[in-house]
Amino acid sequence: MNLLEVRKQFVKLSGRYDLVNNTDDWVDNGANFFIQSGQNMIEKLVGELPESSGRIWKTIHVSEYYISFKNRCRTLAQVWANNAEGRTELTKISWDDMKDLYSSPLIEISSGRPLYYCPAKLREIDATDKNATGVFANFSLTNSHAFRGIVVSPPADADYDLEVLGKFMQIVLTTDDQENFWTIIYPEVLIQAAIYRNELTYRGRDAVRKLLESIIFDLSEIDKDLVEETIQGIDQIKG
Repeated sequence: MNLLEVRKQFVKLSGRYDLVNNTDDWVDNGANFFIQSGQNMIEKLVGELPESSGRIWKTIHVSEYYISFKNRCRTLAQVWANNAEGRTELTKISWDDMKDLYSSPLIEISSGRPLYYCPAKLREIDATDKNATGVFANFSLTNSHAFRGIVVSPPADADYDLEVLGKFMQIVLTTDDQENFWTIIYPEVLIQAAIYRNELTYRGRDAVRKLLESIIFDLSEIDKDLVEETIQGIDQIKG
């Protein structure tokens, strides 16, 4: 199924025909909000899926020390620096360790091949000029709620392609022909979740508890499949 097909079925089962403009072309009039809300909910409830693993590529240029990305990243796993000279994995350290390791002001830190990374503190609270004397690094974004980012050190001495591996949520469905893991493999779970989020807004949690229990049951069966796949072929515990 694609988004349009999911939206049609959601409207029919929920009876919320007011959430589409009409039943000729089924143009969204609020239904997509509940579909996306349902998707976000089951992504959090189901935990880790093989389909959640992914990677993105971002180029970091000479003298730069951070990147940001808007790819619905849940967790960071690895960061690799790639160029014509080779491919190396960056070591993850904490923000405090990064500051201890590179205690000089940012403008005095020598550039080189990036060796370390840490998750960036993007929220703009203290907008101090990042080039001010004594400032280690001040990388922030006004709309930080939608982004993730990392700081690397030392600052790049050349252009590098940073390969960021992690766990990512499925794409936001915005156009009628879009598909993702949930619309293709488990559309019924997505539709149930959309109905739950819709009914929750005006009936309350207690009234729709049975529906949530049904969704959680379906997600637990998905988890069982993942466990079986993970242990397949393993016949002893490593010591």
